[in-house]
Amino acid sequence: MHRIYIFGPSGSGTTTLAKALSSKLACQHIDTDDHFWQRTPQPYTSSHPVDKRISTIRSAIEDQKNWLISGCMCSWGKPLLDKTTHAIYLYLPWQIRRERLKQREIRRYGKGCLSPGGHRHAHFQKFIDWASLYDTADESMRSRRRHDTWLHNYQLNKPVLRLESDQSVQDRLQRVLHFLDKTSRPALV
Repeated sequence: MHRIYIFGPSGSGTTTLAKALSSKLACQHIDTDDHFWQRTPQPYTSSHPVDKRISTIRSAIEDQKNWLISGCMCSWGKPLLDKTTHAIYLYLPWQIRRERLKQREIRRYGKGCLSPGGHRHAHFQKFIDWASLYDTADESMRSRRRHDTWLHNYQLNKPVLRLESDQSVQDRLQRVLHFLDKTSRPALV
């Protein structure tokens, strides 16, 4: 049974790896952003309450034997995280993450969106300012420190894989499959 949590800082590749892994394992993939953020005219500006996030994710996975969740829910998703069998943490240096976030924004909203006066410029700048704090912030926000603390506690009972270098999706996928092969227990009949 695979119930996998893939997380890390924004721009580290959690969603990309999760999509590749869910395809390879033929299992349900849930991205927390799809349940965290309300659908608003200006995307990613208003979040759902915690109980709604948990409820909608739980509904999506409750009938699935195997699933994986990507994104960040260490601070609010304990009822879901308790059901996971493995955690995979991705990390990349800020310079790489910043460029990836910029390219993602351009793919989603067009090149002009980031220009001064562009329709996403102010929102993206606020997001980049927040994301840039990941390596230095304390545990009060999404940060390396918060993730390291969570990983320390999680790995006391369940397997953890840390991927902390810039690799292709295929290379990461191979490392994850090897990790799952080594750490998965056979299902009880």
